[in-house]
Amino acid sequence: MDSTVEPRELLSTDGTKIAWFELGQGAPLVLAGGLVGRRAIWRSLFSSLADDYRILGWDLRGLWGSDAPIEPTHYSLDWHARDLRDVMDAAGIDRAILIGWSTGVQVDFEFYRRWPDRVAGLVLICGTYGRVFEGTLNWRGTQHVIPIATGAAAQLHNLVSSTLGRVAGSKRLVTYLKLTGAVAPAADSDALIEITEELGAHDVRAFMSLAREMGDQDATELLE
Repeated sequence: MDSTVEPRELLSTDGTKIAWFELGQGAPLVLAGGLVGRRAIWRSLFSSLADDYRILGWDLRGLWGSDAPIEPTHYSLDWHARDLRDVMDAAGIDRAILIGWSTGVQVDFEFYRRWPDRVAGLVLICGTYGRVFEGTLNWRGTQHVIPIATGAAAQLHNLVSSTLGRVAGSKRLVTYLKLTGAVAPAADSDALIEITEELGAHDVRAFMSLAREMGDQDATELLE
């Protein structure tokens, strides 16, 4: 099996550089990831499915290899859905099974809302259809606190970047995520360290802009 990830780049509709990748051969699967964990979250999927499927994915705008958009309003889920469409177009794929994890679930819902004929199936993992802050960390106050916190963090981005740089990929961060309920107590600690270690390199303003946009979507009408 050749599970080598081949990196690609494209320019999105608004001119933002988007980094994407592909591997494998066969029926297309398109992966939409979250705000943390680049390709490490898909590692087992790569090794299991690359023999039978052509797997594609991309970095959300502003994170990892994808540039931040010039327009600050272009972090909305609508723009992420357009990036997904651009990746499929660049790969010459008309219709695919979409696999979303975390924020990627909301991106996939938004894509389905706009281009349902291009969706062969949806696999939705550890995400939500909307109102994400109302259930985050199993605490009622998060729908009020998190939007305020993301705004403050964006203003204090130098301090936040420095702090993230110290804790990203550490056992302390993994312990905190488990204690707060952000991940399950039985979650694989080694995998979590790998998934979070790139946090320190994130553009905090882009990250927080993405996080705020998550709270604005409601795809309830699509669930039927």
